[in-house]
Amino acid sequence: MPENPLVAQQQPPLLAPLIGGIIQYPMMSLKTADGVAPGPAAASLPSVGTPSVGLPSVSRYRTLEEGVYDDLRAAIVSGQLPPGSRIIVDAVARDAGISRLPVIHALKRLQSEGFVQIHPHKDVLVAQYTPEEVAELYDILSALEALTVRGAARRITDAQLAHLRRLHERLARAQAEGRTDAAAALDKEFHFAVWDCSGLEHTIPMVQTLWDRYQVYRERLYARSGFPSESIDEHAALLDALAAHDFGKAMFLCRQHRRRARRRVLAAMSTATEAGEQPEREGSA
Repeated sequence: MPENPLVAQQQPPLLAPLIGGIIQYPMMSLKTADGVAPGPAAASLPSVGTPSVGLPSVSRYRTLEEGVYDDLRAAIVSGQLPPGSRIIVDAVARDAGISRLPVIHALKRLQSEGFVQIHPHKDVLVAQYTPEEVAELYDILSALEALTVRGAARRITDAQLAHLRRLHERLARAQAEGRTDAAAALDKEFHFAVWDCSGLEHTIPMVQTLWDRYQVYRERLYARSGFPSESIDEHAALLDALAAHDFGKAMFLCRQHRRRARRRVLAAMSTATEAGEQPEREGSA
């Protein structure tokens, strides 16, 4: 009987190269058919010279496809697998100790969301966007985000508003102190929390996916120039509109905020092109 590719049982660890570094990952044997992967998450060893990205979610209580999807998506969004990086299905499957099938299914899902490109000869590359494509993503995000902000302005509770204000205060401190990575993370948390207030269950996942698809380009901008101080003022104005349940003003401020962010990212991409910078390709899987 063929082995079930959905479930893993941990065996002694295997040292193997994976996604740009050397990791320690438990070898897995495919035995049961209950659709869950028993055992704790795998530990990883630091690599020398390049970032190391494991697949820790593969060994949690979930299907292997979900684990591979979550970990590859996280590596792409964080920039550990930069735009243009090649993902080798056999290598990911072998080094994680699983079959090719859950890796293939995970990559097809990532392709449907725009994170990877699968080419005719089965090469899989992390998606790399042109300035025109990034501009389009921003425009789509702006339109959908306005819907969530309208819903949030109508539904937001005092408790939700207090939570957003706390996030805003932490973000403002991080920006003022020059802690760019912390500011970027809090900015994402702030926006995701605003969208959650809308209660739009079908719209929120689409907005979150659009955000993640170009996160690496925002982070490259922040690495050059820091987190923009004007975003702090724009967030404060949005909070005031939400507190007043003024959904018209909240939608206007949201669109304005997104247009300015779009302009900053496109300007940074143009500067990088003029400087002759090449797309990063050091990561591979």
